Amino acid sequence: MPQNSPQFDPIWEKQIALLGPEIDERARLLRELCSDIPARESHVAALAEKGFDNGHIAERLVISPTTVDNHTSHVRHKANVPRNLKFRKLIKFVEEREKQKIEAAIPKDT
Repeated sequence: MPQNSPQFDPIWEKQIALLGPEIDERARLLRELCSDIPARESHVAALAEKGFDNGHIAERLVISPTTVDNHTSHVRHKANVPRNLKFRKLIKFVEEREKQKIEAAIPKDT
């Protein structure tokens, strides 16, 4: 992200780099599956998917636990994910739903 972008935050970028490529890849995949989800929310969701609790995510990303909770709520809403679904299954759920949409759009041979 360019430094002159209003979204550029060097602290955030540093924290994301420290998370490693696996978390970044999961966040990217989530953004591909649901384009309404911004980078920050997708990284929080990727960490939640890995099983980290809100306090740990907040500590790792240098944000408040309330912000983590807000981001996870936004991801659930934007990705249309049921509240009772564990975040560990989030991306698999969204992938399956997208796959079903594609399959439904393919004409059936009769």
